Amino acid sequence: FVAAWRSRRARCPVASLQLETNSVCSTGFAVRFPGWLPFVSLSWEWVTPAGVEVRQRRKGALLEEDVVPGCRGMSGSIQRRFTLRDFLGLSAIQWMAMDPVALRILPARIADTGLALPLGLGIGEDLSDPSGTPIGDQVDMRGYQHGDSPRLIRWKLYARTGKLMIRMPERAIAEQPSTCAYLLGGKSAGSASELARELLERGSFGGEFLFGAEGSTKVSYGDLELARDIVAESGMEKTLSCAGLPGFLRTASDSGFSDCLLFASPEIANIADALAPALSSSPLYVRAVVCVSELASDKPLPVWKKIVFRGDGRIGLESLRTRFTRLSGLCAPQIFEQRSGTFFAL
Repeated sequence: FVAAWRSRRARCPVASLQLETNSVCSTGFAVRFPGWLPFVSLSWEWVTPAGVEVRQRRKGALLEEDVVPGCRGMSGSIQRRFTLRDFLGLSAIQWMAMDPVALRILPARIADTGLALPLGLGIGEDLSDPSGTPIGDQVDMRGYQHGDSPRLIRWKLYARTGKLMIRMPERAIAEQPSTCAYLLGGKSAGSASELARELLERGSFGGEFLFGAEGSTKVSYGDLELARDIVAESGMEKTLSCAGLPGFLRTASDSGFSDCLLFASPEIANIADALAPALSSSPLYVRAVVCVSELASDKPLPVWKKIVFRGDGRIGLESLRTRFTRLSGLCAPQIFEQRSGTFFAL
């Protein structure tokens, strides 16, 4: 029976699959298992990649697969462990199956909090692009020179004073490679990876951004799809480290970048000594954005609240300021609370 069933897989996954953490996603995988078959049940789970909750839902004679990924990652295949057991749980048969699927698990999108800041914009030239219409108010004047357009002459002022003066547009804003970004990976950096993905997809770093992450050897020069891959790969780093940061800062400095946003979890305080050589020797101005899901109140809690909220993982702002004393001497840390979408300076 098992051999016959294994040869009747109803639907295979697609060649590539993109999922999001903490979201119910349909993979398109299904098996044919009649509901009228008595005394036996079928279930399966993902062996690799790990950390994915599998849910089966019945649709006619099919069992379709929904998954809820717990962490981000990249994989070239999905390995499943199937279990066929009787309804009393006295006996069971298990087997493994491998499907070649290019899988990418990204962090979930965060709520719309107006984070699309023009981080990649800098001051441009004195004049607007001559091939287009000048943008902005005519806020300055200078004397007329040969070759200036007569349309810019202030004729009313000429009638009163007899001097030829022309209007000058305000300084243009040009996109320059000023801010790069780096994600310190690890499984604890869930909120940090969500913020990094959100800013990347909103274009907050401009079109010529530079992005890298711990746990990935790749660096993205304005390639959004590659940046998504880097965010996903950083989730496969089990522990928080900064081994790749010095090389990234050197690359950013050689490419003309002046600022760096360092996305991290509160555990960055534990590696402050390891960060010191890279941050102190880098010519870039580094800002550490420490991301938390929700900040706790720093007010003393009653005993009953301590019991109820014990182990909820929330950290108070004053506690973070104390913890980041060492880090504040190396860079400019700030806190991002995901629930409210607010930045707090330290």
